[in-house]
Amino acid sequence: MIDQQFQFLSEDDKYRALSRLLEREMDGSRLLIFCETKRGCDAVTRQLRTEGWPALSIHGDKSQQERDWVLAVSILPACCTAACCTVRMLHACLHHTSV
Repeated sequence: MIDQQFQFLSEDDKYRALSRLLEREMDGSRLLIFCETKRGCDAVTRQLRTEGWPALSIHGDKSQQERDWVLAVSILPACCTAACCTVRMLHACLHHTSV
């Protein structure tokens, strides 16, 4: 089952809201976070990993082998174009437009 939640937040509040949501909702399921750009995707991944979350990014600059490998992690920031085919495999979706 896919559970989508929408919140309209200022740029400054987006990452804090994402952190709160992860702390509240993460139960070991895989999680896909849509980011607007590849750069934003990598920035969200760095922030999540700094906080101890098992996150890796997936986007068009990654090889298919890298994309296949990262699908095994729990939190997956993804640029929208690279993530379209993976949505059906994941339990929850978030949209994070920038960091």
